[in-house]
Amino acid sequence: MNVNEVKYIAIDFETTGHVKGYKAEPWQIGCVFMDNAKVNPKTQFESLIRVGNRPFSIYAPGRYEELREEISVAPDMQELWPKIKILFAQADIAVAHNIPTEKNILGEYYPFLNNIQWVDTLTLARKIYPNVTDYSLSELLRGLNLYDAVYEMCPEKEEHDALFDAVGCGLLLEHFLCLPGWNSISVEKLMKLG
Repeated sequence: MNVNEVKYIAIDFETTGHVKGYKAEPWQIGCVFMDNAKVNPKTQFESLIRVGNRPFSIYAPGRYEELREEISVAPDMQELWPKIKILFAQADIAVAHNIPTEKNILGEYYPFLNNIQWVDTLTLARKIYPNVTDYSLSELLRGLNLYDAVYEMCPEKEEHDALFDAVGCGLLLEHFLCLPGWNSISVEKLMKLG
């Protein structure tokens, strides 16, 4: 099957980070679908996620401080399950930038989603651009002139907003699949590479 024939869902979680005595928990999710290997901005999904009254790591990125009140009344991961279930039922492949975080969160809260197939844009970026010095999502987006396109698709967001990062991840994969030779590879090869 060709890479243009499957439906991708790009996903990002923002987490509290690790704090002594507390496990890292997701406090925000963002997703966007890709149709015909192109990000479809009309298919965006985002939600804050309730984590309770707990400290966040001082190293955790994102706007959680200004959103703490909204986070405290947001749905928790179990309450989000009906929406997540519908989203992942529509997707063939999940895409993330450095998939362990997203994969581990989904596996912990929704173990029945463990059969998801993944593509990692971080792994692909390292293979395609081996001489880059910073493979963070934001720097790759800037270096490939994709940053403004992310802002156009989610104008009130910024990096480390889960939706911004999910859209950025999707645009990164879209960019890769437009490179010479990449749009003709099989899905199986793409997953092995990423």
